[in-house]
Amino acid sequence: AREDHNQDSPNHKRGGPKIHFDLSGYDILFWDPNNLTEFKNELEKRIRRRLATLPSYVPTSSSPWDREWISKNQDAAFAGFKRYGKSGFMEIRMTLSDGKLNVTQRELLSVAEQAQIHTFGWPLGIVGTTREYRPRPTTDGISAEILIEQKTGYDDTGSYDYWALRKDGTVYLLTSLFEDQKKPGYIFFNTRIVRITEALLYSVRLYTSLKISTNSRVFIGIRHGGLKDRILSDSRNKGLFSFSKYVSQE
Repeated sequence: AREDHNQDSPNHKRGGPKIHFDLSGYDILFWDPNNLTEFKNELEKRIRRRLATLPSYVPTSSSPWDREWISKNQDAAFAGFKRYGKSGFMEIRMTLSDGKLNVTQRELLSVAEQAQIHTFGWPLGIVGTTREYRPRPTTDGISAEILIEQKTGYDDTGSYDYWALRKDGTVYLLTSLFEDQKKPGYIFFNTRIVRITEALLYSVRLYTSLKISTNSRVFIGIRHGGLKDRILSDSRNKGLFSFSKYVSQE
């Protein structure tokens, strides 16, 4: 992260650009645009140290994903998403390489609550507090579905969230796009960066809460869909960049 964007830094300018995530508990390497050589050297050192602690890994032809479980949750999620009535979505899946966990549903609910990253709007993997939206137990873990329909008093354009967390730590998540609440027909590059970063931080909190070894291998898949004919833009809409000619052909 850029050093002068850290609000705890003496070099941070009040009212200037800032980091919107809570960095406490993370080993952050900050960089100074005026001293990139030092940053590069330190980054290389940290990467070498980290690689030295990792166990040797031999790629195998077998997939880490339980495709049957993923498919089952995709069917459930997209059935609900169809009721939402919009096309754009973000889909996330996570799993561990060993799959030896067997966590109780009570523990899963606790770690799901701890894993939420509050940035803007509802977090990924939101844990609802009302009876209607609280996560529910399943045969192999817990899951939640939150459909806010248009003109219900919650949000003029509504939103959709579905997630499932299995006892072995596998995650499936589907969420509607923030852009469809603010400017339908667009895709905000900066919002997508924030959301993907949020997904990675969510995985850190989730698996840390599950007491997974730091040497464990985590597989993460992120996919966006429903992007055809959307215009690339910036959510800040300050006229700094013009991407009107960039339209998704998906």
